[in-house]
Amino acid sequence: MEKHDHSHHHHHENDNCDCPACKQEQAQPNWIKMHQHDDAAVISARCTFLARPETAGDVIAEALQELAAVIAEKGGIIGHIKATLESTTLEMFSLTDRAVSRKKQPNETMTLQLVAIVFLLVPEEAKKLVEKIVLKKLQSLS
Repeated sequence: MEKHDHSHHHHHENDNCDCPACKQEQAQPNWIKMHQHDDAAVISARCTFLARPETAGDVIAEALQELAAVIAEKGGIIGHIKATLESTTLEMFSLTDRAVSRKKQPNETMTLQLVAIVFLLVPEEAKKLVEKIVLKKLQSLS
C-alpha cells in the first residue's frame, strides 16, 4: 500500500485533497500553518468572518498589498500570494396565510483561503505577518 506523505504538501486554488489531515483542516473555520519548502516559506491560511461583500474585497486587496510591502521592507521576496474569497448569503422566507415575508442578513459569511510563498524570510516571521496584516483585518470586519 502506498503511503500518503504530506511533508511538502500545500494547496492551490480548487485542490480537493481527501487525506485525513486535509479533511480535519477543512472542518476548522479558521487556521494558519506554515512550512519550509526548499528555500521558501509556505504559509496557508483560512479565515471565516461576517462582512458586507462590497467591503470585504477592498479590505482583502488592501491587506495583500500591505503584506507585500512589509515583506519587501523586511528583505523578503514574494514567490506568489494567492487568495480566494467565498461568500454565503442567508435569506429567510416565511409564509403565513398567503403573504411571503423575506428577510436577508445584511452581512454575508465570507471565507478567505490564502497561500503565500515567500523567499528570504523564515516561516515563523512570514506566518506572523500574514496573521497580523491579513487575518486581523478580516476579523475586525465581523
